[in-house]
Amino acid sequence: MQTSKMPANGEFGNHCAWGLTMGKQISTDCSVNWKDSTSGKIYCFSSEAFKTDWAKNTASNTAKASAEFTKLSKASTTEPATH
Repeated sequence: MQTSKMPANGEFGNHCAWGLTMGKQISTDCSVNWKDSTSGKIYCFSSEAFKTDWAKNTASNTAKASAEFTKLSKASTTEPATH
């Protein structure tokens, strides 16, 4: 597992990938991250513990986080504007 302590630009708009698997949008500075050696994508986490949990099943967790981020992104673009 590759990791970097330097802040990075990650998938899901730098939201915590593990948080997304639980349906939560947690913003991060991406200083805790994991790089998928196959795809080269960087995933951000709000804690080392969340990164450890993520690593237990990266394929399943990536699918869950991606689906949740897509759902949240669509919801934010379809909300009516308030004046």
